[in-house]
Amino acid sequence: MKALIDLQKCTACGVCQDVCPVGAITVLETHAEVSDDCTLCGMCVDTCEFQAITLPEVGSGAAADAATYKGVWA
Repeated sequence: MKALIDLQKCTACGVCQDVCPVGAITVLETHAEVSDDCTLCGMCVDTCEFQAITLPEVGSGAAADAATYKGVWA
């Protein structure tokens, strides 16, 4: 998983590339691109003044019922 770029909002300003601690963002001529090195830290989301970067929703699926698991040691 990696941060998501809204191509309609991205202006390729380069601020997100400068702030990324793992160098996962590359700014092209018209927009930014996020590589698989993204750690979902969220620093780019906080610095994008155009709100063009979002993080994917994690854990948005149905909750598992723990009672259905039997014979599992943890």
